[in-house]
Amino acid sequence: MNKTLFIAVKAVIITSLFALFAPSAFSNGDISSYTEVSKNELKQRIESLHSEVDLRYTDEVHKIINTYIKKYRRGSERLLGLSEQFFPLYEAEFQKQGLPSELKYLSVIESGLKPNALSGSGAAGLWQFMKGTGRLYGLRINSTVDERRDPIKSTQAASEYLKDLHQQFGDWTLALAAYNCGPGNVRKALRRSQEEEFWSMKGRGFLPKETRRYIPKYVAMSYLMSYSHAHNLYPEYEEINNLATVTVYDYTSFTEISKVTGIEKATIAKFNPAFSKWYIPKSTKGYYLTLPQGDLYYYLSQVGGFENLLDLGYDSSTLRGRYMLYGAMKRKLSEITRLDQSTYSLHITSTGNNPIELPQPLTVEISPLAVLSHGRTDLYQLKPQESLMDVAAAHDIKLSTLMKLNDIDPNLPPQQGQKIRLK
Repeated sequence: MNKTLFIAVKAVIITSLFALFAPSAFSNGDISSYTEVSKNELKQRIESLHSEVDLRYTDEVHKIINTYIKKYRRGSERLLGLSEQFFPLYEAEFQKQGLPSELKYLSVIESGLKPNALSGSGAAGLWQFMKGTGRLYGLRINSTVDERRDPIKSTQAASEYLKDLHQQFGDWTLALAAYNCGPGNVRKALRRSQEEEFWSMKGRGFLPKETRRYIPKYVAMSYLMSYSHAHNLYPEYEEINNLATVTVYDYTSFTEISKVTGIEKATIAKFNPAFSKWYIPKSTKGYYLTLPQGDLYYYLSQVGGFENLLDLGYDSSTLRGRYMLYGAMKRKLSEITRLDQSTYSLHITSTGNNPIELPQPLTVEISPLAVLSHGRTDLYQLKPQESLMDVAAAHDIKLSTLMKLNDIDPNLPPQQGQKIRLK
């Protein structure tokens, strides 16, 4: 075989192997069609993004975006998948605090959306709190518990911290810079540079090098999350569960939870990364326990505590709503629509990694509704998709009290249209 023919055959073999083993994204036509973006097009897209952070196109931003859409495609798709898990939590909390929704992208560049992330400087969790700052904003950190790793608690703390930084600087871009290097460094840079905004003083060396790159990374991440489809990037999902969270006040070991629910202790630890010793300490303030909703439902039906379920403010019935409240549990019985004297059998299955069923079908007795006198104010009719917890909150009644008043079995939440006694 002559040299020219050998080279040609070798090229064909290499090309064939590449086509066989390359990631699927590279088989969807010419890769350059979705990894190349011109300066003008990118600038126009960035400027069209709605954001209270001052997003600008720069050559540095362009380079970082190219890293995400060219060199780091698999990693970008993982980030897109993880965002489906954590962004609903962020959005709900930011809405409560009156903060811009787009601040959620900050957590992506801080931790890569990994609750167990730990930096070389000792910052930990989704929002990369240092110990001092975390404690300042109410996070408990000791040898047993590190709430910087608790997605809910750390997000609440991050919201408060971001709100304080914005109040100090009156500008979200400066607030994000201060989140990275500290408010003292930003105030010093503003004073020395005689500038009033980030981009003007960025190139003059008054801010730490990491912070000068931090905002461009934030701009690039905002772009990636908004325009991933334009670059043929799609979320790569890990297994996502609809999760429920309850406040626990007594000592509770992962071994005990595992015995009741059948979930592996390592899986419980994955959902509750704040507890390093695999148990929840006793506390008058309480700690959060998060499990797949079916497993938590079964666990609470065995040990009690339905009144401590956490309402995180968004729907758990969709992929983008991982956490739930009591109302999601009642929808497990939504197929029971007749309110006559009947008996039904119902299987309740967990949504955890190791699905479990109750030992036997749950037999439910439903009695016909009593005739109610006109004008009574101590009765309330449940609206569609409304939970007992919703009613308790609206009328300032403890959930446990409401359940006792109405003789409600935790295994049998009330149905749409049912009349609830308020006193």
